[in-house]
Amino acid sequence: MVFIHYHIMKNMNTLHTLVAAIAFPVALQAVDWINADVGNWTDAANWNGNLPDAWAHAYINNGGTAIVDDDARVSSATTYVGTNGKGTLIINSGQLNATWNVMIGTEAGGEGFLQVNGGKVTNGYDNNFVIGGNGSGKLEINNDGHVDSDWAFLGGEIWRNQLQSSGRGEVVLNDNALFSNTSGIVLSPGATGQSTVTVNDNSTMRTSGSLYLAYAGQGEMTVNGGLVSAADTTWVSGNGGSSGALTLNGGVFETTRIANGNGTGTLTFNGGTLRALANHDSFINGVSGITLLENGGIIDTNGKSVTVNSAFSGSGGLTKINAGTLTLNASSGMGALTNREGILAIASGRTIDVTGATTLATGSTLKMEGNSVLDTGRLVFEASSRLVLDPLAAGLHAGVLDLESLDGGKIGILILGFQEFGVGESLEIFSFDSVAGLYGTGLDANDYFVFENSPDSKYVFTWKEGALALTVVPEPSTWALVVGIGSIGYIAAIRFRKR
Repeated sequence: MVFIHYHIMKNMNTLHTLVAAIAFPVALQAVDWINADVGNWTDAANWNGNLPDAWAHAYINNGGTAIVDDDARVSSATTYVGTNGKGTLIINSGQLNATWNVMIGTEAGGEGFLQVNGGKVTNGYDNNFVIGGNGSGKLEINNDGHVDSDWAFLGGEIWRNQLQSSGRGEVVLNDNALFSNTSGIVLSPGATGQSTVTVNDNSTMRTSGSLYLAYAGQGEMTVNGGLVSAADTTWVSGNGGSSGALTLNGGVFETTRIANGNGTGTLTFNGGTLRALANHDSFINGVSGITLLENGGIIDTNGKSVTVNSAFSGSGGLTKINAGTLTLNASSGMGALTNREGILAIASGRTIDVTGATTLATGSTLKMEGNSVLDTGRLVFEASSRLVLDPLAAGLHAGVLDLESLDGGKIGILILGFQEFGVGESLEIFSFDSVAGLYGTGLDANDYFVFENSPDSKYVFTWKEGALALTVVPEPSTWALVVGIGSIGYIAAIRFRKR
C-alpha cells in the first residue's frame, strides 16, 4: 500500500531536517532504570544517573517496574519500555512527557508494558508512539487515563518512509480511557506484524488523520463500547497479504469512509454503530464482506448521503438512524432491515433479501432505484412513512404486509417516471402473500395510502390478487354502478400493468 507512505511522511520531513540542523546545547544521554523490582520514577536511586529529563533517553529494560504517581510531572527525550529485555511503566497520576518518542517493546525479544491509570502520557509532535516495534508491546489505559500521540504504530514502525520493525502490539482501553492522536494510527506496518485494539466501556480512541487496521500484516480492532473516531479514511487492509478485521459489538465507530487496500478486510456488526462523518459515494467499499451477527448493526447517516458498495450477509438486522440517505449498492441478505429516519435506498440492479421484517418508521422513506429488488418476509409501514419507486422496473414483494396504526398519517407512494393512464388500467405497486390485518380486499386501500404524484387526482389505490395497485376513479355514472354492484367485480375486470 504505497500510498500510505505519503500520508505518513508528508509532515515529518520538514521537522526532521530542522532538528538535524539544530546544535543541541547538551548531548542526549541514556539513563537506565536499575531497580529490578517496583519503584518510583521520581526517586533518583532507581536510575543509574540523574533523573531523566527532556535531554535524556529513559530505558526501563531490566524486568523492573517504574511508577509515576502523586501527580508528578516527569519527562524524557524518548521513553523506552522493554527494548531487548522486559520493562513495565505504570502512570497512576501526573504526567509523562516524552519530547521525542515512546517505544514499548522495541527490539526482538523485548517485552514492554505501559499502563496508564488516570494520568497522562504525551510524545512530541512529528514523532512516533510505538507499541511493539520488533518485540512485543502492550498499552493499557484505564480510569480516565489519557495518551496523546502524533503518529501511533502497533506491531512495527515506519520511520522516514522506511519500515523499521515488525512485531506484536496491543492496545486496550477501559473505564473512560482516552487515546488521542494527531496524524494517524497504523497497525502492523510490517508483513509479520500482529496488532489488536480493544475499546471498552465509555472509552475513546480518536485520530485527526487516517486509521490503518492492517498496513502489511495482521490487525484487528474490536469496539465493545465508547467511541472510535477516524476523521479521514479507515483502511481495513493495506498491502497484498495483509489481513484486517473491524468488529463493532457496541459503542460508535465514526469515519469519513471505510476502504480496503490490496489485502483482505472484513467488517462485522454485533450491536455496534457505524457513523458517517461526510457525504461519500464509497462510504464502505472493497471489504471482503460485512457480517451481521445476532445483535445486528446500526448505520448512523448523521445527516449525510452515503453509499455502501460492499455486501451484507448474516442473520442479524441492519438499522439506519438519523437524517440523511443510505444507499445499498451491493446485493445482500440479512435478518431484518429498518429505517428509523431519512432515506434508505436500494441501488438499481441490486437485490436485497430480508428473512425477517423490513420496517419503515414514521416519516422515513424507502427508495427503490431503477430495477432494484426487495424480497422481505414482512413489510411494515408505520404512519407517514414513504415508498418511492418505479413499479414497472423495481420489484417489491413481502410475505406479510403489516400496516401499523396510521393515526399519524397515510403512507405516501411516489412513483418515479409516472405516466398517465386511463379507466380500465391499473398499475401494480408491490405484491404480498398475506396481510396482518383486516385490510387487503376491495377499495379500502385508499384509506392507508396517498398518491404523492397527484394526491387530489383521479387515481386511487386498490387491493388486487395479493397486490397493492393504483387505478383510476371512473366517471360519476360508472362509479355509481360500481358502488351498486360491489367493487370486487369491477376490480377483477381491470387490466393490470406490472413489472
